[in-house]
Amino acid sequence: MKGRYVKKQKALAETESEEVQNAPHSFVIHRGKVSVDVKTLEQDLRSILEPFTASKLKSRKNSHIKDYVTASGIFHVSHLLILSQTELGVNLKVCRLPAGPTLTFRVKRYCLGRDVRSCLKRQVIYDGLLLNPPLLILSGLSEDINHELLMAKAFQNLFPPLSIPKMEVKKMKRVLLIHKDAESGELELRHFAVRLAPVAGRPIKKLTSNHVPNLAKYDDVADFVLKSGQLSESEGEADDPSAQVTLPEGMEVKGQIGSAKQSAVRLTEIGPRITLQLMKVESGLLTGEVLFHATVVKSAEDRERIRRLRDEKKRLKLERKRKQAENLKRKQMLEAEAKKQKEKELEAEEDDDVAWYRQEVGEEPDPDLLSKKRKWKRRGEVKVEEEQEDEETAKKKAKLKRKKEEHAEWLEQVKKRKQLKMKKKRRKK
Repeated sequence: MKGRYVKKQKALAETESEEVQNAPHSFVIHRGKVSVDVKTLEQDLRSILEPFTASKLKSRKNSHIKDYVTASGIFHVSHLLILSQTELGVNLKVCRLPAGPTLTFRVKRYCLGRDVRSCLKRQVIYDGLLLNPPLLILSGLSEDINHELLMAKAFQNLFPPLSIPKMEVKKMKRVLLIHKDAESGELELRHFAVRLAPVAGRPIKKLTSNHVPNLAKYDDVADFVLKSGQLSESEGEADDPSAQVTLPEGMEVKGQIGSAKQSAVRLTEIGPRITLQLMKVESGLLTGEVLFHATVVKSAEDRERIRRLRDEKKRLKLERKRKQAENLKRKQMLEAEAKKQKEKELEAEEDDDVAWYRQEVGEEPDPDLLSKKRKWKRRGEVKVEEEQEDEETAKKKAKLKRKKEEHAEWLEQVKKRKQLKMKKKRRKK
């Protein structure tokens, strides 16, 4: 089954296009004991990263980070998102595979996707919504600050880059907004569904539909159209020219009146809502030099001392590996020499046995008779020998069976003779 599975995976990899293989893929997992809500948040994060994420990945207790790093090379995975929960709250680590860096966030607040959608009067979730990656919008992150620039690059690399000539408007179904609050420094993450709607409001739609509304309480049609109570908040935003777009050729919007090409862009939040705060940035994968820390600030001397200790630890590790490799090589050489010495001793003993056989028997021994070396044979030869052994065993069993039958007949005859003697004695009495 393993060979079939590997062949199947190779066939799937060959059928994938180069664009799909080069797109950034991700794993979203949780570590340690977490609540049910955190597990649901894990699924919500996977829905944001669709379609280039393992949506049905199961994280087990005995799984290690090394296992995910090893699998990342096979499945073209570039990022690992880890959720964990402590007494202080929920943490999120965004890791670049295979060697880092790692960004650690504290989840200050979060609202699950199902709770956000339950507040909607009309939900917009449908099957094709997650077939394409979302558009990423970053707001408030400064390029002059190193850790903010690193955050921006990390979030951008989670999604495939946009190619304006190849971009198709009809595939832009979602938007991911990440905004940094200038006062608190927290990141607000929002997930929206995008849909196009006709510029005309609900009153115009009612007038153009087959069902004509009751206009008896209005003096003029303009009163019905312009009355503020007839417009919802999102429909009011549609009147803003900045929220209107011109449709490309061949693209139509449901409810569009006539040949008008202007449509309104409407965003519907589908969740989750997450508020993040950056706590730490490490240069490696869950380890390495701390490039930024939100609460701990070290001096230049402390950073230099920690760097020297890290370099010394790395040097000692490499030295241990070198010694282990040398010891292993020396052990293998000693085992090979011991094997050769044992073979020489067996050959000497075999020569002595051959000389003794010649002296005692007076003829040459069979080559396999006195050989003490183990000879490996092919399957066919072994099968023939097993068949010969089976024939000999069958003959021995048949011979033993005949002897047992003969012995049973002899016992039966002895028993009959004794019975006859006993009868003769009784008659005489």
